[in-house]
Amino acid sequence: MKSLISILSILFIFIISACAGPRLHMTQQQEADMLYAKASQLQDEESFDEANTQFEEYAKKYPESKRADNAKLQIADTNFQQGKYDQAIAVYQEILTQYQESDASDHALLSIGDVYFININTMKLLKHITRYFRSIQDLEQILRSMPVIEYVQ
Repeated sequence: MKSLISILSILFIFIISACAGPRLHMTQQQEADMLYAKASQLQDEESFDEANTQFEEYAKKYPESKRADNAKLQIADTNFQQGKYDQAIAVYQEILTQYQESDASDHALLSIGDVYFININTMKLLKHITRYFRSIQDLEQILRSMPVIEYVQ
């Protein structure tokens, strides 16, 4: 919802400025806002790879901007949601390193814990499934080794 309001307000500003007179060069802040708005729109349209590319470009061009940490966070969260856990962790760690004082840093740390929690539960599930299939194989082997009794069949 916040991104929609941001996009609409940015579009409104640009429409008003376009109607105001001769076209002037955009400021660096305006360029940054447009790039972030484009990335947010792509994400809302579920074009996640394109959105990540735009957010990455934003973070590279404007590393000191107020939204650079959030751009990185959007990339990491999208990777997390798509199950790309290794990529998500790498970006979360970048956030922890580059934006230590940011709220995004707290979110990144929590999300890294979530990734490890998911992986631990996945490993436990695989362990139980493996044990289950071994039990079935053991049971089949026992049944094959037993003498055939006509009443059992």
